[in-house]
Amino acid sequence: MKKVLFTLLVSVFGIMASTAQTTDIRELFKQMPDSIFPYLTLNNRLDCIDFKESNMEARVANSFSGQTRMEVLNEHFISMWMNNAVTMQMRVLPTTSSVDDVKAVICMVTTYGTTVKESTVRFFSCKWRPLNTESYVSMNANELMQQPNNMPDERFQELSRLLEPYLIVAKLSEDVDELMLTLSNEALDEENRAETDEIIMQINLKWSGKKFN
Repeated sequence: MKKVLFTLLVSVFGIMASTAQTTDIRELFKQMPDSIFPYLTLNNRLDCIDFKESNMEARVANSFSGQTRMEVLNEHFISMWMNNAVTMQMRVLPTTSSVDDVKAVICMVTTYGTTVKESTVRFFSCKWRPLNTESYVSMNANELMQQPNNMPDERFQELSRLLEPYLIVAKLSEDVDELMLTLSNEALDEENRAETDEIIMQINLKWSGKKFN
């Protein structure tokens, strides 16, 4: 009887361990639904991790007959070069309260474009449930422009209009829980780029355990 009870307990704890939600970025990357990035199959993701951990070039043939490579893999961060026009960064961020029973969320930054770039920032629970981005970071273009003290209001408005439609570029830090935001002006000619550089800000947001601010 004791042997049967012991076996049952071992089985129960084994099931609990296997279903416990992880915050290990390698496991989360493996568990990422294919729908989030159809470029990469599960085998692609497993190969990338294996190659990187073996100090090999982590390059794989993706689902669209192109090449994708993992550029960075560390304890909390992954950076992927999907193709010539798409990059992806992923970071696990600790939270002060549980989200889907885990005190962590996933932040994913996808940047599109070669010369003219634009980023999307998305958040997921560690069960890959999509979360409301606005709850975790403000993506307001007006916060990425600043009027110099010696610039007339009319000139500032003129330069602001040159940047429309506003293209926000984001980048996660490889080493710390920070997110950089700025505006792209690469669609403008050289003269207008130089002029709009006067009002464009680059801000580095720190993770508080609840949001980037």
